[in-house]
Amino acid sequence: MIIRSHLNLIVLLIAWIIIFSLTSSVSGLGTFTHIETNSSSPKPMMWQYGNYIDGTVVLRIINVENISDTGDVVLIRQMLSLRIIYPNGTVSEIDKGLEIQEFNWQITTTSDGINQDPISIFALQRDNLLVRYFKASNTSDITTYEEWGRIIDWYGNLYR
Repeated sequence: MIIRSHLNLIVLLIAWIIIFSLTSSVSGLGTFTHIETNSSSPKPMMWQYGNYIDGTVVLRIINVENISDTGDVVLIRQMLSLRIIYPNGTVSEIDKGLEIQEFNWQITTTSDGINQDPISIFALQRDNLLVRYFKASNTSDITTYEEWGRIIDWYGNLYR
């Protein structure tokens, strides 16, 4: 009986340690607020993100300019807007023109509700992001579309 009560005490102690460690790690979460330096109309929307092993997060922001009558095509501002959120809470804003074909700035919604955005961002090594987009020799013929990419660093410099 004494062994069993010691075993129960050990199990109870381990359970309390686990519960305490989980609640103390969750209690570090909080609210994050950032006020845009260049406010634009309409309000920006968080659209996509990439994250890095050190805790840095890069958000892609879009601004809707027009929505088709059927609602299946959304035209966005022709600007790559990124917000880099560092682990210490500071934010860097990048707004960069990519000089790419206009169809890349259209988000279409398929009949089954899936958004198709020609532009995507992918986290690479620290300080760099890959921006994927498309080039077409004939924008009316989807078979001429080619996938392209550019690297942008966290300072707004573009690389081919």
